[in-house]
Amino acid sequence: MTSDNFRDLVRRMRSAQNEYFKTCSPLALSTAKELEKQVDLELASEPPEQNQETFDAQRFKGIGGLKG
Repeated sequence: MTSDNFRDLVRRMRSAQNEYFKTCSPLALSTAKELEKQVDLELASEPPEQNQETFDAQRFKGIGGLKG
């Protein structure tokens, strides 16, 4: 997923959450939950790019892959 697509997904999720808080509608709650699941799945799919080096260092620490 591109960063633009992800931002759009998060915007839609926040909009659905706000709609639920305004209306307490079961449909709005269902929509918000579904969008939250999609965001969570995307976040879990790979480590954040800015933390990739730290992630790699932790992953290989102690097995001779990286030092320091």
